[in-house]
Amino acid sequence: MEIKFGAKKTPLASPDKPITAKAIKLIWIAMIVSILVYFAVGYIYMTQLPHRAPVLAQDVLAKLRLALYLVSLGLLFISIKFSRKANSLFAPKTTQESLEGIHFAEAPSDQPPLPADRNSKTASAYTFLIISWAFVEAIAVFGLVLVFVGGKLPDLYGFCLAAIFLMIINRPKIPDQGPSPYSSITPS
Repeated sequence: MEIKFGAKKTPLASPDKPITAKAIKLIWIAMIVSILVYFAVGYIYMTQLPHRAPVLAQDVLAKLRLALYLVSLGLLFISIKFSRKANSLFAPKTTQESLEGIHFAEAPSDQPPLPADRNSKTASAYTFLIISWAFVEAIAVFGLVLVFVGGKLPDLYGFCLAAIFLMIINRPKIPDQGPSPYSSITPS
């Protein structure tokens, strides 16, 4: 008697595009939820806990607030640049442009070849998107830090709302590239 484990083989080198797109959207949603958690923590800290004296003097707090606004403005432009870079990697190309410069990876004879470019460009685009979102999330963290060192609730509102707005602007815009070349293969 022979027991076979793992009769269904899935190629690990090239997962289907829908699974990857779902994963990147899940990361985006998780980062939005984390911004909402930062807001909730700051709000509870300011409204529910006994009021504490500010950690920093008001003049130092004003300078810190200005510095965080300027850093946030820089992060805004950087995140937009990274998001545009990611979207340019997802940009559809004409058939001729998409075939030029593609080197096909070796595949077993019973499977269609997978373009080697596809996975590296998609991975680069996803990396740029996640870095962009991390910069945006840092803006919400700045608001939370400002509340902890003696800021007011409007500081938290401003930073968190700006971060949510930027996350919505930088949402994943992943075009449908069709099924993976391996999706039509039936396991034997």
